[in-house]
Amino acid sequence: MTIQLTGRQVWRDYDTDGVPASGAHQPVKREIRAWTDLMEAVSGGGGPGLGYASLAQLASDLARAANSLAIVYNDPTPANNGLYQKVGGSGSGSWTRIGDLPGTLIPLTVAGGTGDAIVATAPETPQVPGRKLYLLTPTANNTGAAMTIVINGAAATPIKNALNSTPAANTFVANVGSLLFWSVDHYQALISLPVDTAGVVADATAARDAAAASASAAAGSEAALGNQVHQYDTRAQAAGATIPVGVQAIKVTRYAAGYPLSYATYVPGASGGPMAFQEGAGNWWQLDLSGPVIDSAWFGVLGDGSDQTIALQATVDAVPLKGGTVLVSGDILISSLNLLGRALIRFVGKGGWGAGADQATTIHTAAGAGVARVIDARDTIGITFENIKLASTNPAHDGYLLDNGQSTLTSFSQTMSMGKCVVIYNGSAAAINLYGALTTEFQKCLFGGDGTAIAFQNVARSGGLIFSNVHNFKDCNFTPSGTAFPVLGSGEKISFIGCNVQASTADGSGRFWNTSTVVPFIAVNIIDCGFYDVTAAGQVWGSFYAGNGLNIIGNRVGGADPSLGGNYGFSIGGQLTGVQGFSVIGNDAQFMTALLNFDGTTGAGTNASKGFVGGNSLRGGATALFSNLSSAVEVMIAPNYIAAGGKGSHFSIQGVPTSSVGLSTGDWYSNSGVVTIN
Repeated sequence: MTIQLTGRQVWRDYDTDGVPASGAHQPVKREIRAWTDLMEAVSGGGGPGLGYASLAQLASDLARAANSLAIVYNDPTPANNGLYQKVGGSGSGSWTRIGDLPGTLIPLTVAGGTGDAIVATAPETPQVPGRKLYLLTPTANNTGAAMTIVINGAAATPIKNALNSTPAANTFVANVGSLLFWSVDHYQALISLPVDTAGVVADATAARDAAAASASAAAGSEAALGNQVHQYDTRAQAAGATIPVGVQAIKVTRYAAGYPLSYATYVPGASGGPMAFQEGAGNWWQLDLSGPVIDSAWFGVLGDGSDQTIALQATVDAVPLKGGTVLVSGDILISSLNLLGRALIRFVGKGGWGAGADQATTIHTAAGAGVARVIDARDTIGITFENIKLASTNPAHDGYLLDNGQSTLTSFSQTMSMGKCVVIYNGSAAAINLYGALTTEFQKCLFGGDGTAIAFQNVARSGGLIFSNVHNFKDCNFTPSGTAFPVLGSGEKISFIGCNVQASTADGSGRFWNTSTVVPFIAVNIIDCGFYDVTAAGQVWGSFYAGNGLNIIGNRVGGADPSLGGNYGFSIGGQLTGVQGFSVIGNDAQFMTALLNFDGTTGAGTNASKGFVGGNSLRGGATALFSNLSSAVEVMIAPNYIAAGGKGSHFSIQGVPTSSVGLSTGDWYSNSGVVTIN
């Protein structure tokens, strides 16, 4: 639609009419020609000689020459009424609105509202409202509150009195006409009935107070503007706004409507920046990731149980190389999460153990067969999980929930830690793989589910090398619900301290750790742990087949039924070169067949040897400290308490010489069955 400029506008004094600061205006020839063409058409034709009651009638009459003028004066849609010019030759073309109806007075008919919020209709909606006067005859007095008027369904617009202030009560009186004119952004009365001094004083006082309150920022400098807080409810709202030049940061309350509160900070950026968007003025804004904490909700992670794989991966990808903390909340479903080769990323759950916003933070997967790993944390350094529940609930899953191993034979993962987490795994591999990992720490974690929780090395390596080293579990709980051992495989310098292990809820059997039969362990410690209440026969809490340096100290090992047979605390030996160097000290066993079972044979060299057992207590029906003691050699058995009787001390020396030949002074030998010191 073409808007015809008036002569006043064409030859205005300043670029912006009425604003001297905008500079002197140089008339534009194109605008001059358009205006003179209109004047010539009007003068030549004596003004518009055609009149139509509706726009439809005008549009149906195309048998007019080009530049013919006509008016539409009574169309039901007020905006259609006005002055039109014919475009195109007779019989073709169209009519274009170029101006308002002749005349300067528009009557306003009150159609509803109140004395302070008037709803009215008008026969036309002028293109240039400032060229008209408006006659308003209200149906109710105003009350002194701020006044507005809605005309022809447009937005509510303020009404001011003749002094440009909020009208005092009874400035507008029912059934008494008042003339209004348009002033920039409001309607203003030409004459007010009362002298509204109170309104003028109130407005002046408010203006004075506002000026005083903002005196420090009155200069309007970019620095002052940048110190103001600009906050938007959503990213979409911020993108639709025009953010003032000079603002250096804005706040976005949440990612989108319906998403959790996250209070993200955005700074001026580039189109390729993290979560960048372009606002109304065309400037780019991006997430401020300069701080140590990144909330996954900034990237649209919605913890409602739906798949958030893409959004969570985008969060991780945005963590700078120096590392950072990633906050997660709610129930997050993923199919994968790639951390391969990353360093110093700390995942922290924001939830608790309640409902709603306080629900436990869960990262879970429904991965099935063929998914080797869901969270790929191989070759990483310093990855941390805190206050999060990790779960793989599909029994068909035959891969790892979290793989903290190695991608090649020459790479390792280092210093992963997990604190106050819950790990549930129902698959057939293991929840967490530590084969290829160095120095991990688990503290106050709970491991459950039908499958194995922790997998160490269970693959023989060239040269007998061990690639699962220094792993510490402190104050953790193992509560299996299936028939798999919670811990599998072997490694070097592995310690379980202060942990609690429950018998399986599936069959009541006691299962904890089944070491590897193809790779030995080195320096394993089980200290101050509780193994609770076997209710089925024929199982052993831990089987240590082959290795060097086993310490089982200060543990409580228990069953629940003294009549059950074949229940042992720990089995030592049986594979490869057996177990050399072990200490079993200060443990308490209840309702067990025996505390220790020695496996393997001396002939094959798979037996246990060079150990110390002492200070243990056997109660509640346990009648033997050992099973198959004959397979163990070079074992010193100090006094142990056996409530039901039985042998509590023993001393075994392998290969005692039968003569003193070749011995040094002080060596022992058997002199016809009598131990003799040379």
